[in-house]
Amino acid sequence: LMFAWMAENRMTDVQRASGWSGVMTMPRVLTLGEDGNLRIDPVPELEILRYNHRSRKGLNLSEGSELVLEEIRGDCLELAVEMRPGGARQFGVNVRCSPRGEERTRIVCDVAAGTLSVDFSKSSLDGNLSYPEQHCPGGGEPYAGTPRAQVAPFELKPGEPLKLRVFLDRSVLEVYANSRQCVTQRIYPTRSDSLDVSLFASDGDVEVRSVDAWDMHGIR
Repeated sequence: LMFAWMAENRMTDVQRASGWSGVMTMPRVLTLGEDGNLRIDPVPELEILRYNHRSRKGLNLSEGSELVLEEIRGDCLELAVEMRPGGARQFGVNVRCSPRGEERTRIVCDVAAGTLSVDFSKSSLDGNLSYPEQHCPGGGEPYAGTPRAQVAPFELKPGEPLKLRVFLDRSVLEVYANSRQCVTQRIYPTRSDSLDVSLFASDGDVEVRSVDAWDMHGIR
């Protein structure tokens, strides 16, 4: 079992004024897979916090489309999403979206690049956020310009679906992919209506096998 530490995107003076900085992640289970590679999953005890289950199955996304899941909204959610790319190069899930897209955070699986990323370029309209340099997977040179995405190596095997576990807790976003990768990010949407969830596909079609969503109780 392990806990990780989530750093801040807020300016240093804003952190000092608020009286706190950073937060621990949820507890995670590390195991060794049959292939000898590390596996990472959220602890199963988190499931007792679930309530108000909603489910969608058998959805299809055409190239360049986005589907808003109108029955799934919130800022304290668990999502379980299974998607199989047809020919899509990039596809994934948008969370904390405002109705007209002024704010959103995008979870992207890039099949061609072999990456899983959280694009937080539009996560917040707050001008008190800073974006430290993000390095390429494997320790390469920083991305050019002002990076607004956290990128991690992640490759889907031929015919393998993407299985996401996504946890939202106000400003905290934790994403688990196929028990092989975990990406975390602090986000600070300013709009009270930045609560929508949507699915998207780029450069090809995507089969959405299932979407399950739960609201989450607090632990106290």
